[in-house]
Amino acid sequence: MKRVAEKEGKSAKVDADLLKAYIDKAETASDLASETNFEQGNLTNEQALRAQEYLDHMYKTTLDINPSTNLSNGKKVQVVLKDNSEKPYFKPASKDFKVSGLKTPKKISMKSVLNTLSYKPVGISGQGNVVITVKVANEKRTNVTRAASAAVPVRESKLSNGDEISVAEEDVFNLIKKEVSPI
Repeated sequence: MKRVAEKEGKSAKVDADLLKAYIDKAETASDLASETNFEQGNLTNEQALRAQEYLDHMYKTTLDINPSTNLSNGKKVQVVLKDNSEKPYFKPASKDFKVSGLKTPKKISMKSVLNTLSYKPVGISGQGNVVITVKVANEKRTNVTRAASAAVPVRESKLSNGDEISVAEEDVFNLIKKEVSPI
């Protein structure tokens, strides 16, 4: 997408050095359509207009892969790049690819999932919840983890200190599904 950003920026007549700095700052494709990477306070009026024109086009530029689910090796997919602006800077382009290199997904054990969980009982006056925290290693930055926490209702009532509680597996699964999604 950086090459698309270069084309869109040149067509919008964004200053070359400004465009290069903007593109170099982008960590993801969505960053290429985000005005936060342009230092608005340092731009002249003309530069700001050109930057906004670029952003308008980038925001309306799509990269679609069809089909995008249920892929398997040998299956064909079509990749379509399109500027959906009123006056696009380029004609839609598409290319077909044959899927290859997909590996069988790694199966994980319940034990490995449980090792990512920590819990803490909370509550007052005999009513309680269990706060379960799910820690996930960020694949981009292996030394960084992120955590999601949610209170899971306890099925028992009238709790006292030292009581044993149970938390439904379904509640834990729903926490993981809801709170832990790819970055």
